[in-house]
Amino acid sequence: MLTVDVPGLDGGPAREVARRLGEWPLALELAAAMMRERVRLGDSAGRAAARLLTIIERKGVRALQDPTAAARHQTVSSVLEASLELLDDADRRRLAELSIFPEDVAIPVAAAGSVWELDEFDAEDLAQPLARLSLLKLDLERGVLRLHDVMRSWVAGELGASMEIHNRLVNGWPDWRNLPEWPGEYAWRWLVWHQVQAERKQDLERILWDAVWMQATLKATDINALIADYEHLKPSAEISLIQGALRLSSYVLATDAEQFAGQMVGRLLPHRGTPAIQRFIGEVAAAAPACWLRPLHPALHPPGTALVRTLEGHSGPVLGVAVTANGKRTVSASWDNTLKVWDLETGGALRKLEGHSGSVEGVAVTAHGKRAVSASWDNTLKVWTWRPAARCASWKATLILSAAWR
Repeated sequence: MLTVDVPGLDGGPAREVARRLGEWPLALELAAAMMRERVRLGDSAGRAAARLLTIIERKGVRALQDPTAAARHQTVSSVLEASLELLDDADRRRLAELSIFPEDVAIPVAAAGSVWELDEFDAEDLAQPLARLSLLKLDLERGVLRLHDVMRSWVAGELGASMEIHNRLVNGWPDWRNLPEWPGEYAWRWLVWHQVQAERKQDLERILWDAVWMQATLKATDINALIADYEHLKPSAEISLIQGALRLSSYVLATDAEQFAGQMVGRLLPHRGTPAIQRFIGEVAAAAPACWLRPLHPALHPPGTALVRTLEGHSGPVLGVAVTANGKRTVSASWDNTLKVWDLETGGALRKLEGHSGSVEGVAVTAHGKRAVSASWDNTLKVWTWRPAARCASWKATLILSAAWR
């Protein structure tokens, strides 16, 4: 890898660098990028490798036989010291400031620019040399950059206190009802999180009672993202009612955000005796479209009762259900010949299990929660297994056994 990525690097120094870095891919990528950049600036590949080995020796890093977080942090620190020599103090600080963004999330270049107090064009110019050093991944087509989670951890340690940086970013979004349309709707999805990190509690309370912001966020993101924002103001009886109304309405709003006003008013009418809820109902009505169906009497199930949310998706009666031992997933069996795997925290259907030719009458989940057994009118039992796909929320399900009744 090193001899291919670094022109002119001999096999001996390359093998020694790899050995000292424990052949850990991230460390090797950083090392290759550092040496390649030094070559681009006029150094020889051999001297670049020698410089890196000297720094590794000084830091006392051994090969990663013990892949602990501490050992990896030390290894990254060694390679980064060699890479950071190629940056001035201001750019080192800017790299560290990227650690304020959530882990494993694509960062819009424009958002990085707000943190760096640069416009989007200058931010992109700064990101390019950082990408050449493999300190971050830059996607110019999408206009986003990413930090490896290990890299993020390391630079966070270098940054120290981050509240000021979060404030700088939030201050770049003065109109919360009209946030920038960056790639991935980043501002809409993460504004509240950054306000929490900036300790702006008063702003947080204002925005989570703002019906206009709620509707705009719902349209830009999704209902579960909006529901999650309200966790930051708990415990609060009134906020719990707002969140509860959103959760009860989630199966409707997931497909039709335009029903926001009717759903919220209809579910909160039983609580209009609370002044804060009465004001909120008025604000929702004022922000509603010109034509909408406004409930005048309680007609929808209200928050504050035992019902938490409704799961909707089957096209026939539901005949059976089983819940995993950790209480996070459930599997339903239906007359529509299918099973569905649900996330109980978000109410989302993770997977549709198809294979039966008759209605599915029952389902059971194994103790470890990795397999399910279904019973159907097609005279068969089917055994299913599912697992989360790597680093994402989608689920894969596989039929592993089908047994016919005898």
